[in-house]
Amino acid sequence: MAGLYLLAKLTERKISLFNIIFFAAFLLLVIDPRDIFNPGFQFSFAAVISIVYGYPKLNELIPLKMKLNKINRESRIKGFFFKFIWDPLLVSLAAVLGTLPLTIYYYGIMPTYAIFANILVIPLVGLIVFLGIFLVVFALFSSLVAGSLGNLIDLLFDLLKYVISVFYEFPYSYFYSATPSIFMVLLMLILVYILFNIKSRSHRLNGIGIILVLLFININHSSNSNHLEVTFLDVGQGDACFIKFPNGESMLVDGGDATKDWDQGKNTIVPFLKFNDISKIKYMVASHAHNDHIGGLTEILNTVSVDTLVISSYEFTTKKYKEMIEICEIKNVPIRYVEKGDLLYPDSSCRVYILHPSENFIKETDYSGEECNNSSIVMKIQYGENGLLFTGDAEKGAENAYTKYGDFLESELIKIGHHGSKTSSTQKMLNFVNPLVGIISVAERNKFRHPSPVTMDKLDYNNIKPFLTSSNGAIQFHINQDEIKLIHWNKNSLKLF
Repeated sequence: MAGLYLLAKLTERKISLFNIIFFAAFLLLVIDPRDIFNPGFQFSFAAVISIVYGYPKLNELIPLKMKLNKINRESRIKGFFFKFIWDPLLVSLAAVLGTLPLTIYYYGIMPTYAIFANILVIPLVGLIVFLGIFLVVFALFSSLVAGSLGNLIDLLFDLLKYVISVFYEFPYSYFYSATPSIFMVLLMLILVYILFNIKSRSHRLNGIGIILVLLFININHSSNSNHLEVTFLDVGQGDACFIKFPNGESMLVDGGDATKDWDQGKNTIVPFLKFNDISKIKYMVASHAHNDHIGGLTEILNTVSVDTLVISSYEFTTKKYKEMIEICEIKNVPIRYVEKGDLLYPDSSCRVYILHPSENFIKETDYSGEECNNSSIVMKIQYGENGLLFTGDAEKGAENAYTKYGDFLESELIKIGHHGSKTSSTQKMLNFVNPLVGIISVAERNKFRHPSPVTMDKLDYNNIKPFLTSSNGAIQFHINQDEIKLIHWNKNSLKLF
C-alpha cells in the first residue's frame, strides 16, 4: 500500500486511498484466495478501512478540534494534545469500532481498554515494523548491525507485551460475549456505518434500509437444533468434555487440572462457556477425584450456575476434592453420588446410563491411585442410533467389571480411558464397544508419554479412528439420531458416518 501511494505521488496521479487498499487486498487474494477466510487478513483490512473512512467522520462527529482552535490558535499544549493524544485516540476508536464485530465473532470478547491501549501500542508496532525493514536491509551486508537491530526489536516486543498486559489487568478491561451469527456480524457492521454517518440523513436511511432487508432475510432463521453437540476440550494432560443436548440443556464431564500457574477451568473452560453463551449447566460430572479431572471445576462452580454435581460414590479426599464439595455446600448445589445402574435425565430424547462404579469398587481402601481411577464414572449417552461412552480413567480392573454389560456397551464414539495409557483399553472392552472413533485427551510431550504405543496399535488394529487433543485441539461433533459429523472450527462439517 505504501508503494502504491508513493508511485501515485511520483507519477502525479490522483490518490484514492480506498483504491490502494482494495488493490492490495485483490493482489493478496490473487496469490491465495483462501486468505479471505483468514482472520488476520480480515482484521488488517477492516482496521485500515475503518481508520481511513472513520477517522474523518469521527472528527466531524466530535468537533473538539474545531472548538479548541477558536479559543487559542497558538497554544503549544493544544498542539501536543491533538498530535499525541486526541488524533491517536480517534484513530484508535475508528479501528476498534471497525473491527469490533470481528473481535466479538472470533474471540467472544468486547474490549474496553483497546481504544486507550492503542495510543501506545500503535506507535510501538509502527516502530518495530520500521526497524524490521532496516534489519532486513542490513542483514544483507552487516550481521553486527542486524544483530543490534534484532536485540532492539526484541526489547520493543517485550515493552509491547508489557503495555498490553498492564491494560489487560485493569478491572473490566473486557467483557465476554456470546458468539454472534453472521447475520449479527453484518448488523453490527451496518450500525458502525450508521454511527460514522449519524449526521447524514441519507446515510442513516441507507443503513436502516439494509438492516430491514437483512431482518427480512433472517426472519425465518431458527436457532433450534435437533443434534447433540459434543466438544472435547483441549485441557492439556486432563479431561474435559462439554455436551449440549437438543433441548438446550448442557452437561460438563470433568474440568481439567488447576495449578498455581494455569487453571484450565478459568483459562480454557469458562471462556469457552461464555463464548457459547452458556450461563447454566444442568449436570457437572466429576468422573473421579484426581486433580487432572476436577481441578478446574471449582472455578466453574464459582462462575456459572450448576444444577447438580454428579460424582462417584467413592470418596478420595484430596484438597481439590474437599474444596469442590465445600463450594457446592456454600452455593447450595445439590451433590448426587452415583454408581452402577443410575440414570441421568438431561433430555427426553437422550438416555444417560451410569455403568460404573459398582459396589466393590466404591469400597476400595488401597490408596495407591489405581483404586481412584477404577472408581471412575463410566457413562453411556444414547441418542437415536448413536452411542457415546465416557470412561474416565478406568483401568483394566474396572473394564473387566463393566464389560459384563456385553453388547449394551456398543458405541460409535468412545473417550479412550486414562489418556490412552496401556493400563486401559483392553481388547475385550474394545470388542464389546466396537467404536468407530476414539478421543484421547492428552497433552503434547507429557511426562507420562501418553498415549501409549500399545494403545495406539490397538486402535489401529480395531479400525478405530483416533483424535488427540494434543494434535487436534478441541474436537467437536454434531450427532444426529442417525449420523455423526466432525465440525471444524470454521463451521465446516465432515460427515464421518
